[in-house]
Amino acid sequence: MAVDLVENAYEDNFDIAVLVSGDGDFVPAVRSVKKRNKVIKNVYFKNSSSRNLKNFCDESLELTKEMLDKLFNK
Repeated sequence: MAVDLVENAYEDNFDIAVLVSGDGDFVPAVRSVKKRNKVIKNVYFKNSSSRNLKNFCDESLELTKEMLDKLFNK
C-alpha cells in the first residue's frame, strides 16, 4: 500500500489521499508523498495510531463506532 501511495503521487494521480491506518511504518511514504505537494489525511481507530504518523499527515481523524454506524446505516 505504501508503494502504491508513492507511485501514484509521482504519477500525479491524486491531490489528496486518505490513509486509513495508524501504522507508523507509513511515515516514510507519507514524507515522500508530501514532497510532491500532496495532501495526506489520516483516519485511524482509537488507541491504534502512531503519533509520528499523525504529525506528518496534514489532518488526522479518529474513526469512532458512531461514525461507522452512520456510514453503514446501523
